[in-house]
Amino acid sequence: MVFIDAKVRPFAGRLLRWLMHADPELLEWLNREYDLVTDQDSLDRITREFSFVLNDLFICGAWKRTLPGRLEFSEYVLGSLLKNKYYKKEDAVGEIQWLDLGASDGITTVEMLRHLRSSLHGNAVIKTIIADQCVRLDRYSYGPLIEYRSPDHGPVLTRIGALGLRLPYSPRRYDPISTLLAKLYMKFNKLRIKLCYAGSISLINPIIRSEEGIAVITHNVFRHEMSFVDRFEIIRVSNVLNRRSYTDNQLLYAITNLFSYLRDNGFFLVSRNVFTGSTERESGSVWRRSGNEFVWVTDYSGGSEIKLLLDQWNKLNSQIDHENRE
Repeated sequence: MVFIDAKVRPFAGRLLRWLMHADPELLEWLNREYDLVTDQDSLDRITREFSFVLNDLFICGAWKRTLPGRLEFSEYVLGSLLKNKYYKKEDAVGEIQWLDLGASDGITTVEMLRHLRSSLHGNAVIKTIIADQCVRLDRYSYGPLIEYRSPDHGPVLTRIGALGLRLPYSPRRYDPISTLLAKLYMKFNKLRIKLCYAGSISLINPIIRSEEGIAVITHNVFRHEMSFVDRFEIIRVSNVLNRRSYTDNQLLYAITNLFSYLRDNGFFLVSRNVFTGSTERESGSVWRRSGNEFVWVTDYSGGSEIKLLLDQWNKLNSQIDHENRE
């Protein structure tokens, strides 16, 4: 595998894409470059290139898919719901906090934040939390050998100069040769133990620095966060909660955590981007917290695949409440 410029890879054929990989070191370079340019065209180019590099990484068990405009349906739906909720208020709405879970590099978070501000005509202070399981890539080196690892120490890539190899925690679908080489590389324990930590690469898009009121945290949806309880007006969970990755029991546990984070009458959106041939569409559903249950609000593009699971959660929660009262 050869590391190349992120701008070249999308135009390569399937065989070349199999042999080439966007260089993760470009992420550091783009972060520095962002602070040196001033014209908007250059800033936009850098943020797009950052997302393209990240789009080619498999970290913490998931592809870091992220591109501008990828979640525009959820922007429109949540913006409209928030506008309708506060349209009668002539004065400032006050502070609104929202959580973007599984936000990857945060570029779609910025797009959502700007859309919410526009929907409320600037009448609210909007505080945003970007939460993702992996917000950095750790670098380990020994001589010319470099190995990139996720924060949970899972090996992602290794390289010597421009030559690189995806490791078992970063699989490729059509490369049995690379898979075999990766397994062989992982057996060189005496060599790998010599690798020393050599810094981290941020996976957060530099566009985040251009917006106020955004905090970035490392967070797992299965870990309950007490500081989040009854805090958020909006929670968006895109490309995280799906049956391909988790069992129903795991999803129900995650839903319980997220329910506790919502304020009463707060909105909960779950979506997933689905590929159909060469096109991609975002499908999702929105619920509102009302008392001790989720109340369905709307679907778009077919709705969320876990919609029925939310109905099951409501029934289980109602049953638990009834048993507790008795």
